[in-house]
Amino acid sequence: MKLACLLTAVALLSGFDSVQGQNSIFDQNFDGGYAGGFGTSSYGGGSPTATSTTVPTSGGNPNGCFRVTMTTTTSGDFYAGQAQFTTVSGNTDTNPADYVLYFDAKGSQAANIQLLVQTWPGNNFGGSGPVIDGLFNAQLTAANTWQTFRVNVGDITTAVPTGATWQLSFQMGAWQWGGAGKVDTITIDNIILVHLGNNLVLSSSANPSGSGAGVSFTASVVTNGVTAGDATGQVVFSYVGGPFSTNTVVGGTASSASIAILPVGTDAITGAYSGGNYPALTNTFNQVVNPPSGAGTGQANLAIYTDDLVNGFQNWSWASVNLQTLSPAPHSGTYCISVTDGGNDQALSLNRAEFDTSLYASLSFWINGGVGGQHVEVWGLAGGAQQAAYPLPILSSGWQQITIPLSSLSLANKRNCTGFWIQGTTGTAQAPFYVDDIQLVAAAVPTVVHLRVDAGATVSTVDARQFGVNTATWDGILGDSQTLPLLMGAGCRALRWPGGSTSDAYHWASDPAGNARFQTLATNLGAQVFTTVNYGTGSAGEAAAWVLSANKTNNCGFKYWEIGNECYGSWETDNHAIPQDPYIYATNAATYIQQMKAAYPAVPIKVGVVVVPGEGSFSNNATHFAVNPRTGTTNYGWTPIVLSELKRLGVLPDFLIYHFYFQYTPAGWSYYSDSPDSDPLLLQVAGNPSPATFNDWASAAASLRQQISDYIGPPGTNIELCVTENNCDAGSMGRQSTSLVNALYLADSTCELMKTEFRSYLWWDLHNGADTGGDFDPTLYGWRSNGDYGILNGANVPYPTYYAEKLLQYFARAGDSVLNGTSDSTLLPAYGVRRTNGALSLLVINKSMTTNLVGQVSVTNFAPFSTAMTRSYGIPQDQAASTNASVALQDLATNSAPVGSTFSYTFPPLSMSLFTLAPGPSKLALVSAQSGSVQLELQGQSGASYVIQSSTNLVSRNWIAVTTNRLAGSSLTFAVPMASGVPFQYYRAVWQP
Repeated sequence: MKLACLLTAVALLSGFDSVQGQNSIFDQNFDGGYAGGFGTSSYGGGSPTATSTTVPTSGGNPNGCFRVTMTTTTSGDFYAGQAQFTTVSGNTDTNPADYVLYFDAKGSQAANIQLLVQTWPGNNFGGSGPVIDGLFNAQLTAANTWQTFRVNVGDITTAVPTGATWQLSFQMGAWQWGGAGKVDTITIDNIILVHLGNNLVLSSSANPSGSGAGVSFTASVVTNGVTAGDATGQVVFSYVGGPFSTNTVVGGTASSASIAILPVGTDAITGAYSGGNYPALTNTFNQVVNPPSGAGTGQANLAIYTDDLVNGFQNWSWASVNLQTLSPAPHSGTYCISVTDGGNDQALSLNRAEFDTSLYASLSFWINGGVGGQHVEVWGLAGGAQQAAYPLPILSSGWQQITIPLSSLSLANKRNCTGFWIQGTTGTAQAPFYVDDIQLVAAAVPTVVHLRVDAGATVSTVDARQFGVNTATWDGILGDSQTLPLLMGAGCRALRWPGGSTSDAYHWASDPAGNARFQTLATNLGAQVFTTVNYGTGSAGEAAAWVLSANKTNNCGFKYWEIGNECYGSWETDNHAIPQDPYIYATNAATYIQQMKAAYPAVPIKVGVVVVPGEGSFSNNATHFAVNPRTGTTNYGWTPIVLSELKRLGVLPDFLIYHFYFQYTPAGWSYYSDSPDSDPLLLQVAGNPSPATFNDWASAAASLRQQISDYIGPPGTNIELCVTENNCDAGSMGRQSTSLVNALYLADSTCELMKTEFRSYLWWDLHNGADTGGDFDPTLYGWRSNGDYGILNGANVPYPTYYAEKLLQYFARAGDSVLNGTSDSTLLPAYGVRRTNGALSLLVINKSMTTNLVGQVSVTNFAPFSTAMTRSYGIPQDQAASTNASVALQDLATNSAPVGSTFSYTFPPLSMSLFTLAPGPSKLALVSAQSGSVQLELQGQSGASYVIQSSTNLVSRNWIAVTTNRLAGSSLTFAVPMASGVPFQYYRAVWQP
């Protein structure tokens, strides 16, 4: 968060003006706080009655007060109450203009009061006086209303104000208070005499300043608004971490050394003046330090602590831990971690969700024993369980680096690492120690990464629904003239409406304009549509009416319908008797399915229900349960209850709906908050097997299919699995969402998902809106200053995720065959698709943020043409967007590359590289010739389509298509007609892209 406001500090004195550097000489608030000699007296004239001068304990501002009362009998009556400060000290400045007298007053009427200020040189009226004898008139502007008055002593006298006795007489007169017959009262509180001299003024060389930028401060000794050029002494400058500079006062000023370690935020800088020819002074200045405003950069190592916890690590310590310790000075940056082992083997524990350590070689951190002598050891965690301990040498004072091979912690190549402990081993309390700059050090990248694609090993078939986006009811530019062309350009062939949690509070009939815009967009795009009906506040009848309206009234042909959105989650609107209850959801879903399918049978539809992987996930209500007939276990999770109840009712869904978000950032992320987002770990997720957490697509699909098999049985064989929401983060969107990293995650997820049973993949979403409340930690790659779920911003300008979708349309389309691409490095996965036209697509993603990776590609069961077309997207295109370069430079880059059955290629960091390999040259041979026809043999690429063309001469190049043949093997023999009456007949085979 960038703070643009400039803040300055002032010393505050309750009840009167704010003045820097002032010192109170006396302060009588009548609440028992005055420690000097104090008394009261009075005098009057005329014939007032019921006169009194008292100090009541209530009625003041806020509590006790000084009260003067009289009842007038003639117009000449007057009465004054006297407040007497008889042991005043500290007023050694002889200039009366350097003093201000404050007091609060209210009267029974709006009238004039007179204040007579008198002083005597000694305590208790000692010495000859009065020295000061000055009069001040004040106007009470409203009855019974407190007002604060400010009297500069220099305005009422030229005498020296160094006296030890001060007498203040507050007088009211009948001629000013309404004449005879009045009961008049004035109440006084908060009588304060302030010395304005010797003010210490602080200033900054730059305010605000940037994080890590050096900034210095100047302190000036000021008397009555003018720098005291004769001032001597020194000033000690301090911040929250303690003193950082001590400097001599020269010509009334002192300047600090530069400090570059101020924490981000508003820092209180204190200047303390002493040792000179003026009284000691202290003042404070607020320095604003802005967070880093530059782009995040790619990092090979995995940071854990860098002034805050990053990459999703959290503080689970059971020792006393402070993550923002300033002393001792950190090893680097602004803060370090202090750890106090109070006994019983307490530990600094830094944990996160499971991740794969195969890309990292060692754990590195800096540790400082402070006073030293502590005994500690380091533990690694996998699946939350302790692995091997690594004892450290007895800690000593000063920073020292510790590097521990992950193999020594039994964490090498673990897919389920969950964090680290630094734990005391004595069993008794130990002195604090300090830790800084914690990270996992990257393993060496391979010299060559071996990539393999077998064109004969088909895994699955590509579905058109695997290239889609969500749309939203709040999308103000859904009907913009550029939205449809951009969707077509990205190759999106599936849409979802109305999408998200809005669905469970959305009544479609109340939004005819929105539905019309969406229907126009979807039908013009030719998209397959998922419509989410309202479960939370709607009804089966409302949903059925929507089916009828969309498919009969408006002839949309929308085929896929979902019952609610994430109905298992407490964040979802649900007005049923028991919200988020799987049994209630299932019983209602059965009714929804029956009524929706019966609404307009002329257009058959498919209806899906929301589920989650894992039998124990979202156990929202213990009233109902499901017994797994295969394992005999009793489960209270959402999906087992939903599926078993639907089977009992005899109403089955056509598909199951799954949403996945790897990370969550609460709203209002601020600098130094834990950073929940991780670039390198996000890029691990899609293909890293995680059967315990279902973070990868294969594990999630396997869990859902197993639950279908267990709780529904054979009738569930035809139930599809569909993903209709995914993005990097389900909370407030930060830098990662609009970065190149998220584009790589989208592409990687699409490719991994296509190898599973999931038949749809819809990104969240098309347009969403800028968000600045998410995670913008400097460890996150990217340059944009906003987050956004959308692939397009509010002006239809593409984010990197848009270009990922655009690239994927050249990789695979509906009906293509997904191949089993393999790689020996998780940093450089390879994905293959055999196109319906016989070409082979190879998509390689370099997930390294810093390093070019050389891939050696081997293609089997396919003989490619010698040159391949390449399309790529990565850092150069993203940087072109940052400099507002031409649209062409921001778009996919196209080129060509020499290829063969084996070839090498250098893949740049953070890049997607797509190769389109055409089949190699075909051969056409004459087998035999008969009257009216010839027998030909075509040799070519299995799976490719070839057009056989004929011509009567080689000069005119007038080739006519005779037949089209798709090779099931490497050759095919067939007959083609031969024209009669021509001297020559020529034939050729042409690959049909």
